[in-house]
Amino acid sequence: MDLTPQDAARTLAEVEQARTAMRRAIRAHRGHFYLWIWGATWIAMPLTAHFLGDNAVRYFGLICVPGTSASIAVGLAQRRQVSGAGSQRLFGVLAAILGFAALFPFVLHGQTDARGYYAYACLAAMQGYVVVGLWADTYLFWLGLFVTAMILVGLFLLPGIFWLWMAACAGGPLLLTGFYVRHFWR
Repeated sequence: MDLTPQDAARTLAEVEQARTAMRRAIRAHRGHFYLWIWGATWIAMPLTAHFLGDNAVRYFGLICVPGTSASIAVGLAQRRQVSGAGSQRLFGVLAAILGFAALFPFVLHGQTDARGYYAYACLAAMQGYVVVGLWADTYLFWLGLFVTAMILVGLFLLPGIFWLWMAACAGGPLLLTGFYVRHFWR
C-alpha cells in the first residue's frame, strides 16, 4: 500500500482533530478535577508523614477517602459525557493494573519500610497515568513519566527529605497539571 502525501496529510489532520476533540472533552467534562483532587491528596499524605513521622502512613487510607469520594462524585456526574465502549475498556485496563499492582508486594517482598510502600503505590498509580496517556492524550503519559522519575529520585537519592520531596514533586505536578488543563488547554 502506497501512501500519498495527500493521504498522509489527511491522516495527520484527522489525528490532530481527534486530539483536539479529546482535549476539549477532558477540559469540558472536568478531567482536571481528578488532577486537583489527587494532587491535593498526594500532597497531604507525605506532609502528614513528614510532620508526624513514618508511622503516620497508617492514616493514608483515611486521607484517600475524601479523594476517592470526590472522584466517584465527579465520575458519576460526568458518566454520560465520557461513557462508551472505549472508556469501559480503559477502566478495565486500569482495574487490571491496580489488581496486579496489589499482588506484587506479596510476591516480590520488596522494601518493607513506609517510604518504600508509599513509593510503590505511587509508581503503580503512575503506571495508570502512562497507560491512559497512551490511550487518550499524551499529557498524562509525560506527567506519569515525570512523576515516576521524581518518585525514584526521592526514594533512592533523597531519603532525608523524601516526604517533602514527594509532596512537592509528586503531588505538586498533579495539582499544577490540573490548572494547566483547566486554564490553558484549547
